[in-house]
Amino acid sequence: MKEQTQGLSVVRKDLSATQLKTIALVCMFLDHFAGVYMGRYLMAEGIPFMSSFNVSNWITVLYYVMRGIGRVAFPIYAFLICEGAVHTRNIWKYWERLLAFAIISEIPFDLCLNITRSQALERHVIEFGYQNVFFTLAIGLLVIIGLQKIETKNFHPVIAYVLRLGCIFAGMLLGYFLKTDYGMAGVLVIAAMYMYRTHKMLAVGIGCVLLSLMSILEIPAFLCMIPVFFYHGRKGVMLGNHPYGKYVFYGFYPVHLLILAVASIVSGF
Repeated sequence: MKEQTQGLSVVRKDLSATQLKTIALVCMFLDHFAGVYMGRYLMAEGIPFMSSFNVSNWITVLYYVMRGIGRVAFPIYAFLICEGAVHTRNIWKYWERLLAFAIISEIPFDLCLNITRSQALERHVIEFGYQNVFFTLAIGLLVIIGLQKIETKNFHPVIAYVLRLGCIFAGMLLGYFLKTDYGMAGVLVIAAMYMYRTHKMLAVGIGCVLLSLMSILEIPAFLCMIPVFFYHGRKGVMLGNHPYGKYVFYGFYPVHLLILAVASIVSGF
């Protein structure tokens, strides 16, 4: 990224929010491609990959590498939710946008990850045992809204502390009962990152620790700290600052899931 300063071309060495979103988007796609397409291929070929790590099979190795890269996506999205909550002009519209895309994404998500090929061919396209990550992000933002409301009130410190814990716990329970992607841990990560937002590396580090406690497979999430380190609050340009440019990042989620689901079904996996 270049900026003009007194006639000189200066190269920006920091990352913008748009570039962070792009990194997360690429990592997410690699994760889903491996999880959906490659995972189903390995299952169809009878190649064990869930119970044992077979280094002799390059597809299995590539599968785990891509899934590991995919762990970077969620903590970046969680961090950006906190950034958006602080800088958005209308936090409720922001929340409504997340909720809308959560609903839009549910069928593609189910076709991709929750429904077998035979079920899809029988026109079974939705189920409610596991919901997409947009619901987790929306719940996390709802918790942040609650925390912001508490911050604006002149509560006694002890009461404020109890209310904050209650707000976070309520959000975690909602994630648990709705069975959202990353569930209780995902909501807690967003809340923790928001509460430590003034120290971004500490906030992201805490988030990654929480994810790693959820599963050892989440340890590669710590790699997200590298791009976040180079982020210093710059928004960046999306589609030439087109007013609807931001929807590209929202829309990519359901669109790429639907494409992967159709490709998998057509391929016979």
